[in-house]
Amino acid sequence: MSKTIGLTKEVLDKASGATVTHHVLSTYTVDLNAGATVAALRSFITPQATRHVAGINVRIPGKPIGDAEQWIYAQVIANDTEANVLNGAQPVEG
Repeated sequence: MSKTIGLTKEVLDKASGATVTHHVLSTYTVDLNAGATVAALRSFITPQATRHVAGINVRIPGKPIGDAEQWIYAQVIANDTEANVLNGAQPVEG
């Protein structure tokens, strides 16, 4: 069974002016009191790039269930808040 190992979606990084297309979960924190998870993703220009250009944080309601990494990727894709620039991204499986 394949697992999601990243996300693809074109996003303009305002700080660098670069368009990043590949996003990989690097860390996450769970706020038990607030019942929310914050995912930090590193963003790259290409899937082959070795240095990230930007970082994107996404606040997700709830805490991880089961495989935390897979839950987070699914929630980032589905989270349709205005602040989530990765809404609707396509999963990269590996």
